[in-house]
This record gives sequence, C-alpha cells and structure tokens, in this order.
Amino acid sequence: MSAELQPDAQLPDAELARRARGGETDALEVLLRRYQDPAYGLCLRWLGDTRHAGDAVKDALVSFSEQLRRSTTPPAVLVYQSAIAECEERAKARKIEKAGLDEGDETRLRAALSELDINELSVLLLRDLVGLDLDQIAEVLALSRGSARSRLQRARLKIGRLLETRIDV
Repeated sequence: MSAELQPDAQLPDAELARRARGGETDALEVLLRRYQDPAYGLCLRWLGDTRHAGDAVKDALVSFSEQLRRSTTPPAVLVYQSAIAECEERAKARKIEKAGLDEGDETRLRAALSELDINELSVLLLRDLVGLDLDQIAEVLALSRGSARSRLQRARLKIGRLLETRIDV
C-alpha cells in the first residue's frame, strides 16, 4: 500500500473513487474500509442477526466495488444503495418473523421496525443509524428532499405509536 493511502486516509471520497476507477486498488481498499462498519450497522439493524448482516455487507461491498468502476455516483450513495438492496433481498428470503411487543425494549423496537414498510424503514435507518442528512438520504434513495422528509416523519410517527411513546420529528 502506498504511503499516501493508509487505511485511515483522509482523502475525500471523490478522489478515492477517481483513483479506484483508474485501477488503484489501494484507493478502493480505503473506501471499503471507510464504509464497511457503517454498512454493517445498517444491515445489522435491518436484519437483526450478525451472521446475515455480515453476509449482506460482504455482498454489498462486492456489488459496490463492481458498480464503482462504471459509475460516477458518489461512493457513499453506492454503498448504501448496495447495502439496502442486499438487506431487502435477505429480508424477503428469510420472511422474518415478527416478535411480540411485550418482550422487552429491544424486542419491542424490532417488532415496531418490522411494521414499517420498506420505504419508511430505509429512510429511518439511513437517518438515525447511519447519520445521513435529508439531502444525502434523498440522493441514496433517488427521492426529492421533501419525500425523504415526509417518509422520515411517517416512520417516526408510526414507531412512536407502536411503542406508545413520543418521538420528535
């Protein structure tokens, strides 16, 4: 690995993507390391299982690597789109069983999250787990900023009703 591309390289995503598209594997490795943990966190929350989340992240990062070479889309957008697609596919395949709301806070939250539709869940996890702002969420999900905000509000209100608590929107 070159001295200027250490794992914690502070180069902007756009520069790393440009270099990766030019064939620099070190640049791709830095991007993969940069987004592996946030993508894993997203997948773990979505799927609720470390093994399935790990598998989803591996596949999402492979997909990201392939897409990056032929796309001008920002790396963060590609990573989260790939992670969401992998989670959706796995959730459908597993037909995740919904837990009862009376089995503790974590179980209640998982059950409430499972009640959200895919659009609401995507926005909520990208905002509250990954920490993207509304403009970034809109870009990842190919929505207008207003639609992203509306979906986030609906998701938070629905979760609040399901948990019988008030969640600020």
